[in-house]
Amino acid sequence: MIKPAWTPVTIGLMVLGFVAFWPLGLAMLAYILWGDRFEGMLRDAKDQWRGSPLKGAFEQMNTTTHAR
Repeated sequence: MIKPAWTPVTIGLMVLGFVAFWPLGLAMLAYILWGDRFEGMLRDAKDQWRGSPLKGAFEQMNTTTHAR
């Protein structure tokens, strides 16, 4: 797994991204700079979903739909 840090691999991927298609290089640069924050936001979103009342409603809807 590629870590969001200034390593030779991430720098190489960023350069290749800019050469191939500039938005890919820009996305890689954003991942290097703010990748740790993205992982934290993903973890927070998963935690919020686990505690969401909608999750139970979706699970109940899926079980009744599959039971038919």
